[in-house]
Amino acid sequence: MTARLQIILCSSDFCSVKKSQGKKIRKKFGQRVRHLRKQQNISQAQLAFESGLSREQISRIERGIKNVSLETIVSLSIGFDIPLKDLCDFEIGEK
Repeated sequence: MTARLQIILCSSDFCSVKKSQGKKIRKKFGQRVRHLRKQQNISQAQLAFESGLSREQISRIERGIKNVSLETIVSLSIGFDIPLKDLCDFEIGEK
């Protein structure tokens, strides 16, 4: 199951991310960012430059400390020069 299917609970007009999964999602997304960065053989500083973010922000994202906004996710996609769906292609897994 992909992240988008697993993290969003929708009932009526209300959608929210499970609070218990927030930390896990940040960690998995950070691992995905780190994996892609290493796969492209670029430094945090290079990714920061390409995406318009700071190196410190990249570090916090990779460590799962920073809860990223949609704008940041789009910036990372641009920095990696990959489609947004590829950046967000990761599994949350069970508990």
